Amino acid sequence: MTNWEWPLVFFTILAQMAVGYLVMVVPGAAGKANPKWTYLLPAGLLATAMVISLGHLGHPENAYRALTHLASSWLSREVLLFSLCFLLLLVAFLAAKGGNQAQERLAAVLALASGLLGVLASALIYVLPARPAWYNFHTVLAFFLTAFLLGPALGMCFEQVLPGLTPWQEGRVAGRALALLLLLSIISSLSYLTFLAAAGPEARLTLTTLLASPWWWLRVLAGWLAPLAVSYQLRRQEGGSLSLSLALLVLLLVGELIGRALFYGTAVPLAIG
Repeated sequence: MTNWEWPLVFFTILAQMAVGYLVMVVPGAAGKANPKWTYLLPAGLLATAMVISLGHLGHPENAYRALTHLASSWLSREVLLFSLCFLLLLVAFLAAKGGNQAQERLAAVLALASGLLGVLASALIYVLPARPAWYNFHTVLAFFLTAFLLGPALGMCFEQVLPGLTPWQEGRVAGRALALLLLLSIISSLSYLTFLAAAGPEARLTLTTLLASPWWWLRVLAGWLAPLAVSYQLRRQEGGSLSLSLALLVLLLVGELIGRALFYGTAVPLAIG
């Protein structure tokens, strides 16, 4: 595996974590006392992700051209949707600071919708017939699972520091929800490996490369097994735990970063077969 694509790895992971966080905070956001952590935190994650993505471009000064093919390019739609999400989060923050709950609510809901569509656009960029390992529903599912794992894990950490930001993310409920999402992620990955084994020579070569990589087994340990153990411990604590929540976030983040690097680095193009 030689092509790690780190700018794309960090861009997609951070953007999806921001959207997953919005899923947790937006439903009860209007009128809350912490607009900074509700809106500026995901806006900051999105801004960081978009700046990092420039590292993937040969000529970053021409990045604006990414918006010139909206009718035909999922990449253009991805850039537009994440940019809209960022701007709407700023609008929601300013509305919250001004006490306009109706405008805050509208901007927050539109930001969430833009973010979710942005994740979908990100995934559809890679659903390409020329890459059999990507040309299946697992690509879309994996991108959304990253959002729905990292966002709540981030929210659970902030709930320990700022109680009331995401009140449904306390202790046992959060631990149980994340454990179920982890199980879904594991089942999805097993299904993906089975798909690769039956999808032609290029996909089978991707499978062989994946299973031979020590990074895959580190992803299994750090991204699934260890977080499952931590989420089990969280289920046993009524009020949650900052140290366990932080450990869970770090483990999940490391696992998803490795998993996304493997996604980019192991997909064998059709032409090789």
